[in-house]
Amino acid sequence: MASRRSRGRGVTPGTIRGKDKNWLSEGMEQRRYRYAMDTANGALNKTETCKKCGGLAGCINAAVLKNFGVRAYWKCTDCGREYTKEISSEKMEQYYQEDLAKMHSKPQEAEA
Repeated sequence: MASRRSRGRGVTPGTIRGKDKNWLSEGMEQRRYRYAMDTANGALNKTETCKKCGGLAGCINAAVLKNFGVRAYWKCTDCGREYTKEISSEKMEQYYQEDLAKMHSKPQEAEA
């Protein structure tokens, strides 16, 4: 009978054992792009308080940068102030790891 134990083939991309060392490899390029695109699309529906006048500012456009970071363009509806916010590729990696940890912890909570 074959053993059901792991043969130790290394870390599977997308797992949370340790730090995902494959995040910057070419094989993970598609995953990084999709994650950055999801982040950019999520920013489009967000609003926040303008730091200049206290009015409502909304995200008017968001784009994925060439290094798979995200840049969002914001505009205040009251004073017209326009500004940008940027998430670096290093921060995106941190957010990706946190999202993976949340995703993997939910099934364990459901079993309890």
